[in-house]
Amino acid sequence: MAVQASDFAARVAELDTSASYAVYCQSGHRSELALEKLTAAGFTHVVDLAGGVPAWTAEGYPLVGAP
Repeated sequence: MAVQASDFAARVAELDTSASYAVYCQSGHRSELALEKLTAAGFTHVVDLAGGVPAWTAEGYPLVGAP
């Protein structure tokens, strides 16, 4: 779900605030914004993939697409 989408807040409202979530994007900027919005919405177990996808792959971690 895109943090810039007009329905972002509505879609977030459908999620379990006590569940764990990881947010990410290509550069890390949008995921930082998403983390801020999720935290403000009461989510307590949210992490940001710092540095975005390039940092993840530079560490040797794989990218796996959704089924």
